[in-house]
Amino acid sequence: MSDVRTEPWTRDEIERFHEQGFIHPVRVLGDDQVEELRDALDDHLSGRIQSETYELTDPILEGEDKAAVGSGAGTAVVEKTEQEIEKKPHSVPFLFNLWERDDRFKRAAFDPVIAGMARQLLGSAQVVLMEDGAVIKNPQIGKALHWHQDYAYWPLASPAAVTAWIALDRVNVENGAMQVAVGTHLAGERLPVEFGDGSSFMHDERPGVEEIPRDPAEEGWSIVSYVLQPGECGFHPALLWHASGPNTSPNIRRGFVPRYVAGGTLWLGSKRFPYNFSDEEVGCEIGGPIGGPHFPTVATAF
Repeated sequence: MSDVRTEPWTRDEIERFHEQGFIHPVRVLGDDQVEELRDALDDHLSGRIQSETYELTDPILEGEDKAAVGSGAGTAVVEKTEQEIEKKPHSVPFLFNLWERDDRFKRAAFDPVIAGMARQLLGSAQVVLMEDGAVIKNPQIGKALHWHQDYAYWPLASPAAVTAWIALDRVNVENGAMQVAVGTHLAGERLPVEFGDGSSFMHDERPGVEEIPRDPAEEGWSIVSYVLQPGECGFHPALLWHASGPNTSPNIRRGFVPRYVAGGTLWLGSKRFPYNFSDEEVGCEIGGPIGGPHFPTVATAF
């Protein structure tokens, strides 16, 4: 009998999520699907299937000739030459919107139980898949990602979104588990952060918005590390502060990360933050509800 959860959250679980800012672990994928997604990632990383791979610890550049790409926090603005990509091994590779390229990832991102869990946590009538991605921490060179908040990088008018972080390998502190600062989603919006060095930016664009402390524990916040088995997941809201340590183990650490937005949430586009698609490509109007071919509504089991 499978231990994959197919039942909705209880009222107590939903209340705990809203109080603490996360809920884990819950098993959402069976062994066969985990193995399928591992094989799919191998296809993309090896080049057997065409897919763009980005490095999360690269600088987030501002100015002209910049391009927005997916990141562990949602989106990052990066600029790299082909020579730099070839000569520099990836430490924390990120593959963006795999659901648009590979049905194996689409089945996971569109899983009605996972989407239903997200809908319950958002308290919305519908959920939209904003994006998905795969985050990899390579052994020994997988760097730390500094404390950040997803909403800071997203072109949404409100933080009505949740992330499902699904482990494809055993995840623990040794191989760079995600850490969450309990209750920080209640502290409001913060500035975006460079993942590589932890410095904040967009101070002028977002006056009055505070920085995230480089060490929330020193500010009195309790820290919890995700410990997950393959197929297990943790959910967190868009305002929660989180980070991850380096992968000091001899083995790769892989995660699949779909992100769901409450239906009807307004899209602000480049007026708030550059995204992977330009305002012309994205398929929905600035100031209008998120939707269109890149942001599909997902059917939910409950």
